[in-house]
Amino acid sequence: MFDTPDFIKYLNILVEKCDINIVCHCITVSAYAYDFAKSLKNNTLDINLIVLGGLLHDIGRSESQDLNHGIIGAKILNNMDLPKLAKIAETHIGAGISKEQAKLLNLPIKDYIPETLEEKIIANVDNLTFGTKRVSINEVIVKFKSRNCSNEGFNRILNLYNELNELKK
Repeated sequence: MFDTPDFIKYLNILVEKCDINIVCHCITVSAYAYDFAKSLKNNTLDINLIVLGGLLHDIGRSESQDLNHGIIGAKILNNMDLPKLAKIAETHIGAGISKEQAKLLNLPIKDYIPETLEEKIIANVDNLTFGTKRVSINEVIVKFKSRNCSNEGFNRILNLYNELNELKK
């Protein structure tokens, strides 16, 4: 899964565009997303999309370290004609950003909520990964509380975590 031509091609693009710490984080999220997807009862998942989505979810950090990096990543991936990966990049922040939150955060006004199971897995696993370290939901809670995350965003993170964990084998 991690030695396919597409994985190697996109890893090389990521290495060209991003700092090494971002590359290492993305590889970690990709591997974690693969493990997480394999732990679910659902066998209709697009595992290749999950692995590549984990790899490229933060490609927008090549241009911004702000919340808009998801939108920038989506633009980069859409320009590469990768719309499913673009949607993953666009919706991976927290457990997504609602249209109302987007307005408050000065982002283009639209919903950035993950819809597909693949999109949800990447958002959830990204929350559970600090740098290259897999962390518990309790550590995620502490992190988002320290960042004054809105109740709406905080609840969405917990609901996404619970929703996906109910799908485990």
